[in-house]
Amino acid sequence: EYELYKNLKFKTSFGVDFNSYSRSYYRPSTLPTSLDRLPPSVPEGSKRDKNMLNWVWENTLSYTTIIKDVHNLSAIAGWTAQKESVNTSLLAGNGYPNDLVHTMNAASAITSWSATAYEWSLLSALARVQYSYKGKYLLSAAARMDGSSRFGKNNRWGMFPSASAGWYISEEDFMKDINWISQLKLRLGFGVTGNAAIDPYSTKGAIQSLYYQWGSESPSIGYLPSDVSAKNPSKMANNELTWEKTTQYNVGIDYGFLNNRISGSVDVYKTKTKDLLLDMTIPSLTGYVSTLANVGKTSGWGIDLQLNAIPVQTNDFTWNTTLTWSMDRSQIDALANGNTEDVNNRWFVGEEIGVY
Repeated sequence: EYELYKNLKFKTSFGVDFNSYSRSYYRPSTLPTSLDRLPPSVPEGSKRDKNMLNWVWENTLSYTTIIKDVHNLSAIAGWTAQKESVNTSLLAGNGYPNDLVHTMNAASAITSWSATAYEWSLLSALARVQYSYKGKYLLSAAARMDGSSRFGKNNRWGMFPSASAGWYISEEDFMKDINWISQLKLRLGFGVTGNAAIDPYSTKGAIQSLYYQWGSESPSIGYLPSDVSAKNPSKMANNELTWEKTTQYNVGIDYGFLNNRISGSVDVYKTKTKDLLLDMTIPSLTGYVSTLANVGKTSGWGIDLQLNAIPVQTNDFTWNTTLTWSMDRSQIDALANGNTEDVNNRWFVGEEIGVY
């Protein structure tokens, strides 16, 4: 962190998370198996490796000032970048000539193999302004833009604004004579959040292998976009896939009584979510049976209550008690293409997601 000018600071930070995992397994012929209950058995071995690298770079400019001892203003702006790369591999075999050499090169037959490699990145720009007057009236506004490589190049960016206000009612002059109220604060909030929790490359189409029989010849391998008869057929590409967005409105009260021996909060919120990221069933005549899509809208509301109490407080002993209660309700408001139900996925307009 470096102070560029009075009250203006620049901060940069860089973090790296690296994980390297390697596991070798060998079962000698002297141990029985479910097939060879009495030794000697066919020895087996495997080698599994995984390497993961995740880095985050954050850069921000912050400014704070106090005007005439009553106006407090702070602002921050910056950008962040994050990237993760993962590589995994697995090799398994059997038929070792003896139990002296356990490495995979000694196996006479390879029974299983796999390899994966993927990466994703996230680039964000952010800004926030906070203001308070006499510490009683609070205002805050923020906005951020996130770009995710998980989506197609035309739909990677999403804008997510938020705003909040607070009022310390207990600091007003008309509350000074009410001694049993230690704290009373009213809060209002609004914000939009984004969800990009899909696997990398989910918007791109894939191909699957399939063996074909040509007359009396041995089967030969071929490739097709999706095998609808397979256990996990490939999904149809969707380059129009974009961020799932949730808008939330919140009203809350923080309270404290009897020198905060009793305190807590009450929150009431309402949410609206659009462009849900879910698998959608499609007719198999397209060559696919599903695709990842922004399939509809949901809404919900809820109440959160928290009560904190200190029944006993002495020099030698303190008893703290916390009670919480919450209620959350949600429903599907709309599905893709104007449908009112999707029986295969158990989606019904007016009902909760996945209702039976």
